Order: sequence, then C-alpha cells, then structure tokens
Amino acid sequence: MTDQMLTVVQAFRAMRYFLEQYNQRERSESVGQLVRWTEQGTWEDPESTADPAQWFDWVAAVERALAEPSA
Repeated sequence: MTDQMLTVVQAFRAMRYFLEQYNQRERSESVGQLVRWTEQGTWEDPESTADPAQWFDWVAAVERALAEPSA
C-alpha cells in the first residue's frame, strides 16, 4: 500500500468501515452503538451523523492528531 492523503470526510468513512468490519467479527454492543451513532444520512453533509456530536468529536480528534509531531 502506498502513502495516500485522505480528506477529513474520507478518513471518517474509513474509520466507520473499520469499525463495521470489526463489529462483524466481534459483535460488540459498544462498537455497534458507535457505528450507529456515526452513521451519516448523506455523505454530502458530513455533519449529519445520527448523533451530531460524533462529527465534531471526529474533527477534534483530527486536529489533535495533526498537532502531534510526526513519528
């Protein structure tokens, strides 16, 4: 796999796909709940997650990661 840059929305989708795959294998109620909370009504409006706070928490996590020195 080569290094690629993702937009914040693409990275959010990747996170959801990862959690969905994990939950299919492990069937965790808490992971399933997180997957449901982060479900988006439309991809055109990334702030329309089932739980509106999830998008803003995601943006805060991205900002935190960007503020850390590169490894």
